[in-house]
Amino acid sequence: MDSMAPELLKHLLSYLPISSLRSCRLVDRTFSIIAFSLLFSHIPHWLDCNKSLQFLISIAHDAFNRPAVIWSPWATIPDVRIDAIWLQIVWKLFKGSDFHAEGRREELTAENFARLSGVVEMSEARLRTAQVCT
Repeated sequence: MDSMAPELLKHLLSYLPISSLRSCRLVDRTFSIIAFSLLFSHIPHWLDCNKSLQFLISIAHDAFNRPAVIWSPWATIPDVRIDAIWLQIVWKLFKGSDFHAEGRREELTAENFARLSGVVEMSEARLRTAQVCT
């Protein structure tokens, strides 16, 4: 498997049901990385307000496929503690690697996520909303 191109592996794994991808992560490091990106591929798109707006507009104009209710992903969510594991997942999706606090002066929190990641629009409220709704 080491000689197979990662693009080909990703293509093959994309045909598996989501429930099987969790088991694929146990095969080896390559499978784990590819399965992770497939399992959580929807999150960066969901967190992007422009893509969310485009999606809402597209389903609003499609009378046959539109849901009965259109809910905004930016609706107010009550104050919920943002889990460290959720911050690690979102960091890995946006930055492509794990967050390592050893070389940094501070640990990753919802309050400093936008500043440390460079994703300015990733506010604490947006992280909380995504955690609750994902």
